[in-house]
Amino acid sequence: MTAALVCEEFDKLLLGEWGEKIRVNAKALYLKDKVLTVACLSPVAAQEIKIKEVELLERINLRFPGQEKTIERLRMLI
Repeated sequence: MTAALVCEEFDKLLLGEWGEKIRVNAKALYLKDKVLTVACLSPVAAQEIKIKEVELLERINLRFPGQEKTIERLRMLI
């Protein structure tokens, strides 16, 4: 359940950060072992997300409070 919510929230963060353009270029696929896998159709989108990775991870982890981090890193599929 948490994995699906994390993917949904991450997609919302992307939309808020980059607008509608990102919706067709990037999407969170799944969360496994605290690694969120994100599919990117554009290498430019992947690079932009990677540049803001730390900020995005902090924001998503704040939305899912707990003793441990929900996400520790991103994995980009291009």
